[in-house]
Amino acid sequence: MIKFRTAPVTLAALAALMLAPTLAAAQSPTCAQLGSDPIYGLVGNASLSAASTTLVAASGTNAAYCQVNITVSSECGVEAGYLPGQCEHIRVRVGLPLSSADGGAEGAWNGKQQDLGGGGYAGGVGGVIPTTSARRPTPAMMRQ
Repeated sequence: MIKFRTAPVTLAALAALMLAPTLAAAQSPTCAQLGSDPIYGLVGNASLSAASTTLVAASGTNAAYCQVNITVSSECGVEAGYLPGQCEHIRVRVGLPLSSADGGAEGAWNGKQQDLGGGGYAGGVGGVIPTTSARRPTPAMMRQ
């Protein structure tokens, strides 16, 4: 039997990451702080088996951004539908606009998001450059 569920802790962590640019400039974290300070919900989160942040420099027409990678591993064992000793490993990648602390413009995020990827057993974590580059809109952005 296939079991579908959401990971509320992970959704809360992603929401916190997306709202981080809307904080006052004095409170906005750097990309490195998102991946090292427990107050932002990644470090010490029991639902995550891995979390990292990387400041990706601008390249060509692509704007600089903060790349956040997490691996959700909150369900384990037979009771969750896995083999004994086996856990889920759901990888998620998010590209965030830079805060002013990292050289970005505070409030530059338009509040929209674009989800790229599949569901179920899609099995890949792709790049985030097309949706984080303010200078090169994607087709989905142009339809809005």
